[in-house]
Amino acid sequence: MKKLFAIIFLLAISIAMYGQSTSPRFGTLKNQDNTGRVLTFKTVSLTDAVGVDTLSVNPNAYTTYVKIALVDSLTIKPVVTNSYYGDQLIILCTATTGTPFLKFTGSNWLTAGKATLSTNLRAVIRLTFDGAKWVETGRYVQ
Repeated sequence: MKKLFAIIFLLAISIAMYGQSTSPRFGTLKNQDNTGRVLTFKTVSLTDAVGVDTLSVNPNAYTTYVKIALVDSLTIKPVVTNSYYGDQLIILCTATTGTPFLKFTGSNWLTAGKATLSTNLRAVIRLTFDGAKWVETGRYVQ
């Protein structure tokens, strides 16, 4: 029985190590790489179709660009298990018809609320990961 508890405990610790990180992807100490050579960039396209109301975003690079063509309302929810302190998430939205909007759901966001667009308008929403949540650092709707 003790061996079973020990195995479960070690398994839980190993799973917890894959969680979010409160340190940046680059080194901050002397002789560590802080030149940006190890930073990664990623582009993701999300498809908003009629009836698709919620999609997950998994930013797992230093800078993740998410491109969304909004058809109607869309709610996005972040996955923070692969996020590091200082990571950036840039959401690029375009409205194809009507007045669609983008909502943020879940407890892992700190935003100014939903972004409402009109036909043929664009929005750029920039978020930065603070070690626990994605914090909105800028929003531009045109």
